[in-house]
This record gives sequence, structure tokens and C-alpha cells, in this order.
Amino acid sequence: MDQVVATAELQQLEPLGSTTASVRLVTADDTTRLVVEATDMPPAPLGESYELWLIDPEVSDPRSLGVVTGSGEVTVPASID
Repeated sequence: MDQVVATAELQQLEPLGSTTASVRLVTADDTTRLVVEATDMPPAPLGESYELWLIDPEVSDPRSLGVVTGSGEVTVPASID
């Protein structure tokens, strides 16, 4: 069973019109995932993609979690605290 550890509203680094997104950090069976809920997210322009990043303003080492196309789940690598 998933345990919700934290929730947040995602911030865009570049404006995407009326797009909004929230995220839940969940754990289950020693796996941590981000569950992303995006609304009004347009498709990426041809030849480009959107990428999900973990950015802590207190730390100078942002981490990419990979390409996203909207709502979905992303596994957080165990190496990220």
C-alpha cells in the first residue's frame, strides 16, 4: 500500500500557458515514486521534450528524473535523498 510522504505544486521553469501540476511523493515496498498530476499540458514542440527535475534551492546539484509527457509516475532513484 502506498504511503504518501509529501505533496507539492510543481513550478514551471518556462511558462506553458495554463498548465498546472501537482505531485505526491509516495513509498511502497522500499520504492519511492513521484506521482505527477498535470492539467492543460500541451504536447512538446516537435523535436523537443519536457523534463522533470528535482531542484532544492539549498543544494547546487539538481537531478533530472527524465522526460515526461504529462501525468504519470516516475521512480526516484535510491541514490537521491
